[in-house]
Amino acid sequence: MVDVKRLLNRSGLAQRVLGLSISAQRPDGGGHNQGLLNTITVYTMFVKNITLSADEHLIELARNKAREQHTTLNAAFREWLVQFTAQQDRAKEYDELMRRLRHVKAGRHFSRDELNER
Repeated sequence: MVDVKRLLNRSGLAQRVLGLSISAQRPDGGGHNQGLLNTITVYTMFVKNITLSADEHLIELARNKAREQHTTLNAAFREWLVQFTAQQDRAKEYDELMRRLRHVKAGRHFSRDELNER
C-alpha cells in the first residue's frame, strides 16, 4: 500500500504545487496506542496543458534528474515556472527599493579596495 501522505510530503508537491493540506491527528485526541487519522484536503485548481519541444536526450536527462529528486518532470517544470515568474516581481521590488533610497548619498566615491574591505 502506498503511503500517500509520506509521498506527497517528501516531494513537497502537496504544498508547493497542488494546494493540498495534509494533517494527521489522533481520533480520540490522545492515547498512546490509538491509530492516526489521516486527512487530505484537496483545493481544486484549474491547470492548462501545454506542449513543449526539446531535444530527446535533454528530456531524458531532465527526467532522470527529477527522478533523483523524487519528483516528476511536470512537477519540476511547475516549480521552475513559479520561480521564473517571480523573477519579474523581484526585479520590480529592487527597482522600487532603489527609487525609495535614491536620496541616500554615501558622501564620496569609494575605491574598489575600500568596498571590498571586511
